[in-house]
Amino acid sequence: AVGGGLVLSLMANGLAVATSYLKTRLEQGIILDFRSDLFHHAERLSVAFRDQISTGRLVYAINFEAGSAGHLVMALQPLGQGALTVVGMVWITFQIDRTIAMLAVTVVPVLYYAIGYYATYIQPRLLQVKGMEADALSIVHDALSMVPVVSAFSREEHELQRFRRQGGATLRARVGITTRQTMFSLSVNMTTAAGTALVLGFGSYQALRGRITPGELLVVLSYVSAVYKPLEQISYTVGSLQDNLVGLRMGFHVLDTKPLI
Repeated sequence: AVGGGLVLSLMANGLAVATSYLKTRLEQGIILDFRSDLFHHAERLSVAFRDQISTGRLVYAINFEAGSAGHLVMALQPLGQGALTVVGMVWITFQIDRTIAMLAVTVVPVLYYAIGYYATYIQPRLLQVKGMEADALSIVHDALSMVPVVSAFSREEHELQRFRRQGGATLRARVGITTRQTMFSLSVNMTTAAGTALVLGFGSYQALRGRITPGELLVVLSYVSAVYKPLEQISYTVGSLQDNLVGLRMGFHVLDTKPLI
């Protein structure tokens, strides 16, 4: 038994290493392919288009936002796993007590509305912040690519102040986004906490009336906790994916621009 336990532990850790390797290889391969497509397409765009959009924005989209494709694909597996876990745990909870199970799933519409509201209002702000970050990168790119001219006219301090002003505005916008993301996490946590309190209150009332035993109540609470954990994970994942969706939009904006020639 000791030897068997050691072998199982070795197999589990070996599988974890193999999974990590495959996930990293797949994700980085997707990012490299998407980044290559963006770079190749940007090379073929007309001079007129490159006059309209700064080189820094193109660099930002190719170098930083191409990773959104890989992150989105890799998020599908944990989302599917969480959904299957929720279905299984809800079904088990229904077998124990249907009323308590119905009370437990009342939080699902609230979480669904919270995710929809968050996605609707956060994406435009994220797009604005990413555009400001790209503009800050453009200032750095332009100044460093024109170092001889900047030095000849002693404009180093001017370029620094340009960068500081843009960076300060970007900082304030990013702090605002982070605050809203934190409030979203707070709303998810409070929703599941309210669901747990509802189940505990009604379950305790049922136990006091002798309709269920305290042991059954503890079992139901453990399964409700197992339901809420993947629900929270799904909510956080969908919320964090908004950043990747906005990044993907920036990448597709470049790909959707047709070369004039």
